Amino acid sequence: GVMFFFSRINPSVPIWAFIIVYIILMLSISAIMMPAQTNALNELPKHLYPHGTAISNTLQPVAGALGVSVFVSIMSQGQKSYLAGQEAASKQ
Repeated sequence: GVMFFFSRINPSVPIWAFIIVYIILMLSISAIMMPAQTNALNELPKHLYPHGTAISNTLQPVAGALGVSVFVSIMSQGQKSYLAGQEAASKQ
């Protein structure tokens, strides 16, 4: 539901509306991730809980960093493709 509102954001949307939608998104993600991680760790034998927690805590920032780098790469290529057909600002 919240992602639908993000897909409708445009420059005329007030910043406070964007902030509220973003807060709801972040609260929703945390509400989903905690039970998901608990369920995943519950599948492990008790003696492997520390290892499961360590792997989970390591993979979260690594996946976040990879996600950001992939997003920036895709966005940069899209911008490059878009600007290839535009006239330079100095020639306008």
